[in-house]
Amino acid sequence: MDALVGIVTSLAGGLWKRPPVLFVLLLNLVPVACVVWLHWSILMLLVVYWMENVVIGVFTLLKMVAASLGKGLGTAAALLFYAPFFCVHYGMFCLGHGLFALAIGGGLLSGDDPFTEVMPQLLPHKNTLLWTAGALAGAQGASFLRWLMRGDYRTTSAPEEMGVPYGRIVVLHLTLLFGAFLAEMLGSPIWVVALLGVLKTIYEVGSTAKRIKKRETVSPGPGPAAVSAPA
Repeated sequence: MDALVGIVTSLAGGLWKRPPVLFVLLLNLVPVACVVWLHWSILMLLVVYWMENVVIGVFTLLKMVAASLGKGLGTAAALLFYAPFFCVHYGMFCLGHGLFALAIGGGLLSGDDPFTEVMPQLLPHKNTLLWTAGALAGAQGASFLRWLMRGDYRTTSAPEEMGVPYGRIVVLHLTLLFGAFLAEMLGSPIWVVALLGVLKTIYEVGSTAKRIKKRETVSPGPGPAAVSAPA
């Protein structure tokens, strides 16, 4: 509901014209287009979304480090706790998410061995997956550089940045995984797979528009606020 409200707000207030919103829209519509025109399977879509989670985790860690630099010995000591904790906790979450995605996309419901069925499905698309991973890293890297250039690291902290990706993952990706479960039960019709990508696009665009509005409400300025891609 919040995502839908964010989209309505962006359309009404002209936020849809902002580069961050258009960037997020384009980034999320590419997998949907691949499902429709390249006939990506539910496994391919889930693997791409899993890779996105991993990339976001890496840049979240970099934000935690940047937010702790130059803020005293106590802050640096706290980072020594928060950084390993995030790596282990977020890493376990991503591992569980990845195994679940492979199990569903690999034929768990049909009685096949999911882990022997996965590689034959993914190997023909290895170049696509490598290019996609590079594009995700580039997009999140650009977002991180904008975050640094805006000086956002001065007004945040390692614990605050550590909590950012969890809301996105818990709310969105568990929904996608259960949706994928349903898609497998229905035989993975292309419209169901595409619908999952569309739902993710709605969530990401709405969340980005909402963050832009919040930033401009808290710190209004003469020019458009820059907001990074979802993190």
